[in-house]
Amino acid sequence: MDSVKEGIRLNLIELLEKTGKKRTDLANACGVGKSAVSNWVSGDSSIDVERIPAICEFFEITVDDFFGRSQQLEPTPDLTDNELELIGLYRDMSEKNRSLLIEIAGVFCGKVS
Repeated sequence: MDSVKEGIRLNLIELLEKTGKKRTDLANACGVGKSAVSNWVSGDSSIDVERIPAICEFFEITVDDFFGRSQQLEPTPDLTDNELELIGLYRDMSEKNRSLLIEIAGVFCGKVS
């Protein structure tokens, strides 16, 4: 049971780091105090199951993603290795950096001025 709790805690830390989102914003989205999120991150308390949908919505992920149970999909055969690499890099970016990348790509494609 402790390994599940630790996995959830580590997933939460990773999501906060990858997205660049703030603990305060997560607390507000979940209807809890900032100290509750700090306790989740430190492992001092567990996340109430009722909070998980709000957490997933906040990070724009599925419950399976949150629990680290997402199935790895087979790559689409018509994508090149470079395209697959770009997709992987994109998925690792924060939302802010994703938006910036889309703007830059639009400029290179002549779709944004």
